[in-house]
Amino acid sequence: WILLGIMTTPIVLADYSFAYRAFELARLPMLVAAPIILPAMARLMASNNKPDITCQRYINSFNTIEIFFAVLISLSLNILWVPLITLITNGKYGFTNSLQFLLLSLCIPLQFFVNLLWSISFGAKKYKQILFISTTCAAVNILLNILLISKFKGMGAAAAFFISTLLQGYLYYKLVSKQFMSVSLRPLVVLVISAAIIYLIVVRLNIHFIIQLMIGLILYILISVLSGQISRQHIRDFKQFLSR
Repeated sequence: WILLGIMTTPIVLADYSFAYRAFELARLPMLVAAPIILPAMARLMASNNKPDITCQRYINSFNTIEIFFAVLISLSLNILWVPLITLITNGKYGFTNSLQFLLLSLCIPLQFFVNLLWSISFGAKKYKQILFISTTCAAVNILLNILLISKFKGMGAAAAFFISTLLQGYLYYKLVSKQFMSVSLRPLVVLVISAAIIYLIVVRLNIHFIIQLMIGLILYILISVLSGQISRQHIRDFKQFLSR
């Protein structure tokens, strides 16, 4: 925001600030989940630095359920963004910062994924690695903001945040995969691609945005179930993970 204020206009800063505030509110479920995940991971990693096969299945199921809801939040908000925000703000925001919000909202499932990997790493007391990843991503974020804002303004700031979050996810995934376990990337990839296709379809339908939302959610749930991303086994394992 400081760089946007220095390098761009107040209008650009206002557009991005509004989109980012909405993005922060969309992350609230992650803030609720974080204090639940961390104690479970701390107990798990304290007893065994490498989870057994059953525990790994529980963790992967928990990750799948988390990603399912994170992508559902992103899909819902993007379907509603232009018509609803335009209506609420009387045209002040909505279309003008829809692409910025779209890019930021892609970080929601990524940050749910990062939060799980961070919890595994923190539970295993990998403090030096966590500090390295945090400082590296912060430095990359600042550098990208300087480079991209001058050319792409608010979209540059959103792109810098997205790339930094993607880098953070990669570094934590590499750390966890190398030292502890393999956390499946399939739910993240399949559900994000499915939601993107659904979004492109429903926003082109000439119907009320509430009906667009309902159709989008039904399609998303159907695809998630039919593709095997969500099953009864995932739900059972999810409950088992929380009860540990």
